[in-house]
Amino acid sequence: MKNYTHTHKLHFILLAFVAILLTNFKSFSQDIDPVTANLVTAPVGTYVIAMDNELQNQPNYFNMKAYGLVVAILNQKIAVKWVIATGKAKDDADFTGTAKRVFPTTTSASSLSFKSGPFLIFPQDSAGISAVINTYNNGIASSTPVYVYQLTVATTVDVRYTLTQIPRAAIMLDGGLSSIHVSYMAQAGIQSPANYRTVAASHLADSCYTFASQPHDDIDSSRTLDSIRAYVKNAGGNLLVECAAIPRYENRPTVGGFYQTSKGIDTINATPPGTTANQNYNTIVYNHPDLSFLQYEGKFDPTIIGGSCQTWNLFLPAQVPNDTFINNGAMYQSGVKSGVTYMGQSVAKLGSASGVGHMVFYEGGHDYTTVLNNNTNRINVLNGLRAYFNAMLTPSAVSSCNFMSFNNDLTITKTVTSSNIYYGRNDTFMIVIQNTGPSVNTSLNDTVRDLLPSGFTFGSAVASKGTYNSTTGNWVIGNMTLNEKDTLRIYATSNTVGTITNTAFIRKNQYDFNQANDTSRVTVTVVASTLAATVQGTNTCGGGNNGSVSAYPTG
Repeated sequence: MKNYTHTHKLHFILLAFVAILLTNFKSFSQDIDPVTANLVTAPVGTYVIAMDNELQNQPNYFNMKAYGLVVAILNQKIAVKWVIATGKAKDDADFTGTAKRVFPTTTSASSLSFKSGPFLIFPQDSAGISAVINTYNNGIASSTPVYVYQLTVATTVDVRYTLTQIPRAAIMLDGGLSSIHVSYMAQAGIQSPANYRTVAASHLADSCYTFASQPHDDIDSSRTLDSIRAYVKNAGGNLLVECAAIPRYENRPTVGGFYQTSKGIDTINATPPGTTANQNYNTIVYNHPDLSFLQYEGKFDPTIIGGSCQTWNLFLPAQVPNDTFINNGAMYQSGVKSGVTYMGQSVAKLGSASGVGHMVFYEGGHDYTTVLNNNTNRINVLNGLRAYFNAMLTPSAVSSCNFMSFNNDLTITKTVTSSNIYYGRNDTFMIVIQNTGPSVNTSLNDTVRDLLPSGFTFGSAVASKGTYNSTTGNWVIGNMTLNEKDTLRIYATSNTVGTITNTAFIRKNQYDFNQANDTSRVTVTVVASTLAATVQGTNTCGGGNNGSVSAYPTG
């Protein structure tokens, strides 16, 4: 378990340094440890949906409707940034900033610490956000409006995810208790059929769902379990399994099963809720508090909630030797009784450790809503619900139903006709930009910047779409549909001997979620005309002119 005592400023400096080191050695997933810090500046005017017990109260307890508001915003194709401080301890602040409350009523600006994974909407993404917030708050009980704040001073934040996928959950009917998770949706103010449906699991892998959940499962169907495993492993969906479904799913090595462990799990239950012997743990530990599943404030103890599977552990060596976690699996919430560690929350990631999706979340306890009004147990119940929706909002890799995504990955590739030329000769630079999706929505206001470096004199440019300004270097393309590919050719003359690098990069796209492929560069070596030059690449002009062109094309 992590325990950090650095100052807030030093904390972010260290995280930035670690992020650089990790980037140089390995590309890690943001779903499992070790995650990479992504420090960005949240501008003045950024909206903040608070997710801690103090700034988002109902009153007195956390307001679950905050999750419903996040979903409502995503439904309107407004990008939401999920801020989680890398390396934080449980219940530490994710960031501290100067902000004022702007919904449902306004307050004066002050220094506020935001905890438990707040959700941010940056100004450039916030068109229409006020109407969405007001409509949502007006549609729920007047006693439970969601509090939204706004930064009045720019602040450094650690963005774990930029959410650009409309959530759509499948609550599985198998086992007969789908009503449990339907009640969770009601607590959060999330509506069916827009964002969830109750479905049979047998065709889950063939359907359009970003998230699937199973509250209980007493069935014995290989078709069902195989379909669920295919949904997670092959389709890239995320799965949450609760209570009795946990040993059913995990302990079936020949039919699905073994999601998180090499040999299965052993269910450990407490005595019924309400008895003095109920407490199953001496100490509760939260092992990965900087990951999405554990973004809740306070404790979660499923033994208080009850159920047929409250806690579990790997098989003891005396029972089944060498039982270990697999698939990047780990216990997230655990406790100790009689010297043995048990867990109430655990997570695995099937397949590659990189990228998003393929997550399997286990959570103990039967029905959180049945004891929601019991003030003694309320914090455990609310945090069980919170973990459920944290799993639901963790990005999936489901791409076959890309109508739910409103993100685009624009890629850029730059090439040069000749990488070695004589001084005074002409060369051709070609830039190709493509909208690779997965969203079927048109990418808006796309611009590439490619300003010729010192060492080349601009001649002319030919664009398949849009216009190029040689003074600013901006190639204004406009809008791009899914899989659209556009090309710009720049014809230039070398005017300096030496090695010259020309760089092109994507300058404007609202939801370009993968920025690693937004820059491309080429290097050209220019030699004096009295020296031999080795011409590389394809000479599209023909003849033996060592990469020169006889005239500049004009269109």
